Amino acid sequence: MKSLLISAVIKIAIKTGIRYFLAKSKRSEKKASKWKSGCLLIVIILFIPSFISIVFNSEPRTVSYYVTSPNPYVRACPSTACSDIGGLVRGDRIQVLGRVVGEKPEGKDYSSHTWVKFKYNDTVAYIYSSLVSTKKPNQ
Repeated sequence: MKSLLISAVIKIAIKTGIRYFLAKSKRSEKKASKWKSGCLLIVIILFIPSFISIVFNSEPRTVSYYVTSPNPYVRACPSTACSDIGGLVRGDRIQVLGRVVGEKPEGKDYSSHTWVKFKYNDTVAYIYSSLVSTKKPNQ
């Protein structure tokens, strides 16, 4: 399907280019301008649906992280003030949906306010970023 679309666009562009050249050589600037506008309109009409489908139908990319802390809590929001909605074990794999800035945990010398957003039991959950890594820990 894409190859047919591409070949059609190339054929139209060639025909339009030849007409533009002929119109230019006949000193008909008005005609040449019409063909340039027509060519641009055809390209826009043919490629906009593809662009829209790429932008709106693409699924978000997920990244796998591993829990590196022994028994971290899973939070309902990016703060230690939020309730625990569960727990994980060292070595558990999570599918990360993104990173967010939240509250800096108290009690330890944490250097950032970054939390990891992920899916946990069909709900969105958060874990502090220092407690996970892209590398699987040794058991």
